[in-house]
Amino acid sequence: MEVIYQAASETIRQMPENYLLAHKRNGAWVCEPDLAANRNIAVRIFKALFNYDVKYGTGENIIAKI
Repeated sequence: MEVIYQAASETIRQMPENYLLAHKRNGAWVCEPDLAANRNIAVRIFKALFNYDVKYGTGENIIAKI
């Protein structure tokens, strides 16, 4: 399992299943994972978004924090 950032859609996804973990909305990241996504990773992303720099940063920032 791998977590990737897709720049074209501004999403963080769990691969190879292609499950959505987080996406960018109105300039801020939102954690709205697919129900089948790995819970531990989803929780780590959710916690990382409490940091202002991560919430309003790039997808690479989120991946670096998890």
